[in-house]
Amino acid sequence: MPARITRRHALALLATAAGPAMGQGFAGLGQDADGFALPQPDPVFRFPRDHGPHPRFRIEWWYVTANLKTASGEDRGIQWTLFRSALAPQERPGWASPQIWFAHAAMTRPGAHLVAERRARGGIGEAADETGATKQEAPAGKAAVPETGPAAAKPELFDAAPGDADDLRQITGVGPKLEDALHALGVYTFAQIASWGPAEIAWIDENFDGPKGRITRDDWVGQAKALLEKD
Repeated sequence: MPARITRRHALALLATAAGPAMGQGFAGLGQDADGFALPQPDPVFRFPRDHGPHPRFRIEWWYVTANLKTASGEDRGIQWTLFRSALAPQERPGWASPQIWFAHAAMTRPGAHLVAERRARGGIGEAADETGATKQEAPAGKAAVPETGPAAAKPELFDAAPGDADDLRQITGVGPKLEDALHALGVYTFAQIASWGPAEIAWIDENFDGPKGRITRDDWVGQAKALLEKD
Protein backbone atom coordinates (compact mmCIF):
# COMPACT_ATOMS: atom_id res chain seq x y z
CA MET A 1 0.00 0.00 0.00
CA PRO A 2 1.57 3.36 -1.00
CA ALA A 3 2.61 5.60 1.86
CA ARG A 4 0.34 8.55 2.54
CA ILE A 5 2.03 11.89 1.89
CA THR A 6 0.62 14.72 3.98
CA ARG A 7 0.86 18.40 3.08
CA ARG A 8 3.55 18.87 5.73
CA HIS A 9 5.59 16.00 4.29
CA ALA A 10 5.26 17.41 0.78
CA LEU A 11 6.53 20.81 1.88
CA ALA A 12 9.46 19.18 3.66
CA LEU A 13 10.36 17.21 0.53
CA LEU A 14 10.21 20.32 -1.63
CA ALA A 15 12.42 22.24 0.77
CA THR A 16 14.98 19.43 0.77
CA ALA A 17 14.98 19.14 -3.01
CA ALA A 18 15.58 22.85 -3.40
CA GLY A 19 19.13 22.55 -2.05
CA PRO A 20 20.84 23.55 1.18
CA ALA A 21 18.85 25.75 3.51
CA MET A 22 19.79 29.42 3.65
CA GLY A 23 19.27 31.82 6.54
CA GLN A 24 16.28 33.99 5.71
CA GLY A 25 16.21 36.33 8.67
CA PHE A 26 12.88 37.54 10.00
CA ALA A 27 10.12 37.10 7.40
CA GLY A 28 12.71 36.51 4.67
CA LEU A 29 14.31 39.93 5.12
CA GLY A 30 17.85 38.61 5.60
CA GLN A 31 18.68 38.32 1.90
CA ASP A 32 18.88 41.87 0.57
CA ALA A 33 19.34 45.19 2.37
CA ASP A 34 20.49 47.42 -0.49
CA GLY A 35 19.92 51.05 0.40
CA PHE A 36 19.27 50.35 4.09
CA ALA A 37 21.63 50.99 6.97
CA LEU A 38 23.15 47.89 8.58
CA PRO A 39 23.43 47.42 12.36
CA GLN A 40 26.89 48.13 13.72
CA PRO A 41 28.50 46.89 16.94
CA ASP A 42 28.54 49.10 20.06
CA PRO A 43 25.94 51.67 18.98
CA VAL A 44 25.52 54.85 21.03
CA PHE A 45 21.90 55.23 22.09
CA ARG A 46 20.24 58.53 22.93
CA PHE A 47 16.96 58.44 24.81
CA PRO A 48 14.13 59.29 24.49
CA ARG A 49 14.94 59.66 20.76
CA ASP A 50 15.94 56.01 20.33
CA HIS A 51 12.70 54.75 21.86
CA GLY A 52 11.16 55.68 18.49
CA PRO A 53 11.61 54.26 14.97
CA HIS A 54 14.84 54.26 12.97
CA PRO A 55 13.71 54.41 9.31
CA ARG A 56 17.27 54.02 8.00
CA PHE A 57 16.99 50.32 8.91
CA ARG A 58 14.77 47.83 7.14
CA ILE A 59 13.04 46.24 10.12
CA GLU A 60 12.78 46.71 13.86
CA TRP A 61 10.37 45.83 16.61
CA TRP A 62 9.38 46.74 20.15
CA TYR A 63 8.53 44.00 22.63
CA VAL A 64 7.00 44.08 26.13
CA THR A 65 6.07 41.13 28.37
CA ALA A 66 4.95 41.22 31.99
CA ASN A 67 3.39 39.19 34.77
CA LEU A 68 0.74 41.19 36.61
CA LYS A 69 -1.84 40.82 39.33
CA THR A 70 -5.29 42.36 39.35
CA ALA A 71 -6.60 44.36 42.29
CA SER A 72 -8.21 41.15 43.56
CA GLY A 73 -4.93 39.20 43.33
CA GLU A 74 -5.60 37.22 40.12
CA ASP A 75 -2.62 36.46 37.87
CA ARG A 76 -2.38 37.96 34.41
CA GLY A 77 0.26 37.62 31.70
CA ILE A 78 0.55 40.25 28.98
CA GLN A 79 2.57 40.60 25.78
CA TRP A 80 2.72 43.46 23.28
CA THR A 81 4.80 43.60 20.09
CA LEU A 82 5.04 46.30 17.44
CA PHE A 83 6.83 45.58 14.14
CA ARG A 84 7.98 48.10 11.55
CA SER A 85 8.99 46.78 8.14
CA ALA A 86 10.11 49.00 5.23
CA LEU A 87 9.42 47.97 1.64
CA ALA A 88 11.95 50.50 0.29
CA PRO A 89 14.86 52.44 1.80
CA GLN A 90 13.59 55.96 1.11
CA GLU A 91 10.67 57.38 3.08
CA ARG A 92 7.93 59.03 0.99
CA PRO A 93 4.93 61.15 1.97
CA GLY A 94 1.36 59.95 2.36
CA TRP A 95 0.24 56.71 0.73
CA ALA A 96 3.61 56.37 -0.98
CA SER A 97 5.28 55.66 2.38
CA PRO A 98 7.00 52.23 2.34
CA GLN A 99 6.58 51.76 6.11
CA ILE A 100 4.33 48.87 7.18
CA TRP A 101 3.33 48.43 10.82
CA PHE A 102 2.05 45.32 12.61
CA ALA A 103 0.97 45.21 16.25
CA HIS A 104 0.06 42.19 18.35
CA ALA A 105 -1.15 42.07 21.95
CA ALA A 106 -2.14 39.16 24.17
CA MET A 107 -3.36 38.59 27.70
CA THR A 108 -3.59 35.28 29.53
CA ARG A 109 -5.54 34.38 32.63
CA PRO A 110 -6.54 31.02 34.10
CA GLY A 111 -8.65 29.34 31.43
CA ALA A 112 -8.40 32.07 28.79
CA HIS A 113 -5.98 33.51 26.23
CA LEU A 114 -7.04 36.77 24.56
CA VAL A 115 -5.29 38.23 21.50
CA ALA A 116 -5.65 41.19 19.15
CA GLU A 117 -3.78 42.36 16.03
CA ARG A 118 -3.66 45.59 14.08
CA ARG A 119 -2.03 46.55 10.77
CA ALA A 120 -1.33 50.04 9.45
CA ARG A 121 0.61 51.95 6.83
CA GLY A 122 3.02 54.76 7.57
CA GLY A 123 2.58 58.29 6.27
CA ILE A 124 -1.21 58.59 6.48
CA GLY A 125 -1.70 59.93 10.01
CA GLU A 126 -3.05 56.87 11.78
CA ALA A 127 -1.21 57.55 15.06
CA ALA A 128 -3.57 58.10 17.99
CA ASP A 129 -3.53 61.28 20.04
CA GLU A 130 -3.70 61.49 23.84
CA THR A 131 -7.44 60.76 23.82
CA GLY A 132 -6.78 57.43 22.10
CA ALA A 133 -8.56 58.57 18.93
CA THR A 134 -6.96 59.45 15.63
CA LYS A 135 -7.61 62.87 14.15
CA GLN A 136 -9.78 61.25 11.49
CA GLU A 137 -12.04 59.50 13.99
CA ALA A 138 -12.19 61.98 16.87
CA PRO A 139 -15.88 62.06 17.96
CA ALA A 140 -17.97 65.16 17.48
CA GLY A 141 -17.82 67.46 20.48
CA LYS A 142 -14.46 66.01 21.57
CA ALA A 143 -11.70 67.29 19.37
CA ALA A 144 -8.36 65.55 19.19
CA VAL A 145 -5.76 66.94 21.56
CA PRO A 146 -3.97 69.77 19.74
CA GLU A 147 -0.30 69.41 19.02
CA THR A 148 1.95 71.73 20.99
CA GLY A 149 5.65 72.32 20.68
CA PRO A 150 8.49 74.70 21.36
CA ALA A 151 8.56 78.28 20.15
CA ALA A 152 10.08 78.47 16.69
CA ALA A 153 13.56 79.92 16.16
CA LYS A 154 15.02 80.59 12.71
CA PRO A 155 18.14 78.45 12.14
CA GLU A 156 21.26 79.44 10.26
CA LEU A 157 20.46 79.60 6.54
CA PHE A 158 22.44 80.35 3.37
CA ASP A 159 21.40 82.90 0.73
CA ALA A 160 23.00 80.73 -1.96
CA ALA A 161 24.59 77.31 -2.24
CA PRO A 162 28.00 77.25 -0.50
CA GLY A 163 31.01 75.61 -2.07
CA ASP A 164 30.86 72.75 0.45
CA ALA A 165 27.18 71.92 -0.05
CA ASP A 166 26.30 68.33 0.85
CA ASP A 167 24.10 65.81 -0.93
CA LEU A 168 21.13 66.00 1.44
CA ARG A 169 19.56 62.98 -0.26
CA GLN A 170 21.96 60.85 1.77
CA ILE A 171 19.57 61.48 4.67
CA THR A 172 16.93 58.76 4.69
CA GLY A 173 13.58 60.38 3.96
CA VAL A 174 15.01 63.20 1.80
CA GLY A 175 14.42 62.73 -1.91
CA PRO A 176 14.97 65.16 -4.80
CA LYS A 177 11.79 67.17 -4.07
CA LEU A 178 12.51 67.54 -0.36
CA GLU A 179 16.12 68.47 -1.11
CA ASP A 180 14.85 71.23 -3.45
CA ALA A 181 12.50 72.43 -0.70
CA LEU A 182 15.39 72.58 1.78
CA HIS A 183 17.55 74.46 -0.73
CA ALA A 184 14.70 76.96 -1.20
CA LEU A 185 14.91 77.71 2.53
CA GLY A 186 18.69 78.00 2.49
CA VAL A 187 19.58 74.57 3.90
CA TYR A 188 22.51 72.98 2.05
CA THR A 189 24.75 71.19 4.54
CA PHE A 190 24.69 68.37 7.07
CA ALA A 191 26.25 70.76 9.60
CA GLN A 192 23.21 73.04 9.39
CA ILE A 193 20.79 70.18 10.05
CA ALA A 194 22.99 68.66 12.76
CA SER A 195 22.84 71.96 14.69
CA TRP A 196 19.05 72.08 14.88
CA GLY A 197 17.29 71.85 18.21
CA PRO A 198 13.51 71.65 18.86
CA ALA A 199 13.03 75.38 18.21
CA GLU A 200 14.84 75.30 14.85
CA ILE A 201 12.97 72.16 13.82
CA ALA A 202 9.69 73.91 14.65
CA TRP A 203 10.69 76.85 12.43
CA ILE A 204 11.61 74.60 9.52
CA ASP A 205 8.32 72.70 9.91
CA GLU A 206 6.38 75.98 9.76
CA ASN A 207 8.22 77.28 6.68
CA PHE A 208 9.05 74.04 4.88
CA ASP A 209 7.25 73.05 1.66
CA GLY A 210 7.11 69.41 2.74
CA PRO A 211 5.42 66.99 5.16
CA LYS A 212 5.28 68.28 8.71
CA GLY A 213 6.94 66.21 11.41
CA ARG A 214 9.23 64.40 8.98
CA ILE A 215 12.39 65.91 10.50
CA THR A 216 11.71 64.42 13.92
CA ARG A 217 10.09 61.21 12.71
CA ASP A 218 13.04 60.30 10.45
CA ASP A 219 15.62 61.81 12.83
CA TRP A 220 17.29 64.05 10.26
CA VAL A 221 19.41 65.67 12.97
CA GLY A 222 20.82 62.34 14.16
CA GLN A 223 21.41 61.20 10.60
CA ALA A 224 23.20 64.46 9.72
CA LYS A 225 25.47 64.07 12.76
CA ALA A 226 26.30 60.49 11.75
CA LEU A 227 27.11 61.60 8.18
CA LEU A 228 29.41 64.31 9.52
CA GLU A 229 31.21 61.75 11.67
CA LYS A 230 31.74 59.52 8.60
CA ASP A 231 33.39 62.41 6.75
